[in-house]
Amino acid sequence: MHDVRAVAYGQVDDIDDVIRVCKLFPDAIVVDYLDRAQLTSIAKYMGVMTMGGEEMTRIGLKTRLRSIVKEDRELYFEGLQGLTRAELSQCCEMRGLPSDGLLKAEYMDLMNQWLQLAVEKRVPTSLLVMSNMLSILRKEDNIETMLSSAVSMLNEDVVKEVRICGTDEE
Repeated sequence: MHDVRAVAYGQVDDIDDVIRVCKLFPDAIVVDYLDRAQLTSIAKYMGVMTMGGEEMTRIGLKTRLRSIVKEDRELYFEGLQGLTRAELSQCCEMRGLPSDGLLKAEYMDLMNQWLQLAVEKRVPTSLLVMSNMLSILRKEDNIETMLSSAVSMLNEDVVKEVRICGTDEE
């Protein structure tokens, strides 16, 4: 878990090492351990209802993330070429990516970057969403560069849970 702390503190420059650490955090565990403020912020950002209490919000967010994961696989294997500008905009909006006023090519670039991280590199969708939120706040163009900041947002309980799950699987 030394690597996790190093990534969280920005001490790792190699993006492949950051991605390797990100893969340790499944969406379900990340969502389960979000504090109330994080949960509400991410849910609102993703257009998930926040009424009905924390547990309902967690269920809604997990459902949205599973839906995105499924659609990402389909889009990756079918390709984006057949999608209209409006469909690409909707795909970006669903993932919390910029979705207003871009050209079709710009939407395709955003989605291709997302799909490369989500499907090819298997970065958990929850961390991609958090990374994207941070990239917008910090006016970064590349969500990949914000992945270590997303890991740093995770509380210590998530790291402990991942450590326990990793030990169980060995």
